[in-house]
Amino acid sequence: MADLADMPPLVDRPASDTASREPSSPPPHAVHPQYVDAPFVYAPGAQMPPMSPWGNQRADNGVTWSPYPPSQSMSPSQWLPHPSSQWASMPPYFAAPGAQPAPVNPTMSRGADWWQRDAMSDDTPDRQQSDYFGKPEESGWHSSRSSSRPLSPLSNSTPSPLSSNSGVSRSRSMRSFGGESAKRPPRDWRVDFSMSKSLSLGASLGSLVGRARSVTMPGGNAPKMPKLHPYLRHLSSTPPMHLDLRLSPSTLRFRTLDRRVNEWDLTRFACEPPVPIVRLYNPHYPWYIDVNSSNPAGVTLHELFGAIYQSMMTPITHADYWNSEMDEALRERIAYAWVERCADDEERKKGVLRVDFLMDRVIMEGLVKGKDGMWEMKIKKL
Repeated sequence: MADLADMPPLVDRPASDTASREPSSPPPHAVHPQYVDAPFVYAPGAQMPPMSPWGNQRADNGVTWSPYPPSQSMSPSQWLPHPSSQWASMPPYFAAPGAQPAPVNPTMSRGADWWQRDAMSDDTPDRQQSDYFGKPEESGWHSSRSSSRPLSPLSNSTPSPLSSNSGVSRSRSMRSFGGESAKRPPRDWRVDFSMSKSLSLGASLGSLVGRARSVTMPGGNAPKMPKLHPYLRHLSSTPPMHLDLRLSPSTLRFRTLDRRVNEWDLTRFACEPPVPIVRLYNPHYPWYIDVNSSNPAGVTLHELFGAIYQSMMTPITHADYWNSEMDEALRERIAYAWVERCADDEERKKGVLRVDFLMDRVIMEGLVKGKDGMWEMKIKKL
């Protein structure tokens, strides 16, 4: 047998192995030529599929918008909604003791290309467009959560987070955090946000009572606001889109598309003319959502919905839960929203997320012009 010491220290890698590791497509956001007939479009780094046979579609305002550039694919993606139906037993306010901490950036840990990730978990039958944009009593996402929802957050089947059956008792919470509830809200909360006003009036009256910090975003004093893409332009009578903010953006639906949304639909610019940064807010959500473009052209629909998803899936902090804007009733309602959202131990270990602060207002239906150059997310109750 040959002595191993006689073997050469390095062995050249076979050419075939090296070739197999070469990337099959350019990196994301590689520069591609723009298409004259396709406004709002920024092509990602991938080879363009053949000509679409589906033709143009007409938006509600009578303007014709081509859903694809002349050479983009019409092949539907394999995205499918996959709501969960299981119920959790006990909602912690934060990650459970001894559990693996939740990542700071949930979307990065789960994969930046969420349309590809969700295509791998294609296990739910397709839904017709009428499920989302039919009659008011029939529209929206009908997940199995609703059928198992208890009559009260304090029902026997779902122990209150402050009850004797809960892992966090009232006496412990009052001893540990009683003094901390008088603290001011965290600095990353919107300065004009008021939890009590947002709940009582359902409008952005919190803007009248702000803490002394600026709320104007960079470029907010521009004389003319850009125009939203029709996929985003909200009309109360005919909402242009439907997205359950508790779920992946792969469940997104657009009214003008009679099929599921795919990644090519989201290569369009969010605004015209394109802008490099978009700031979103909602009267019921304590945080701004800043969408920064990763390319010099402007923010795309993919970047916009990705930023929304990242914000919604961010775990809350201790200061978010215990401050002067919060009381026991609000904490109980947020914990109840946590119970409805979580389906398994993996979700429970992440604790309360920012989306739980919306409680039952989780259906996004578009954007409208807001204050100071920002855009308001139009969100309705389930």
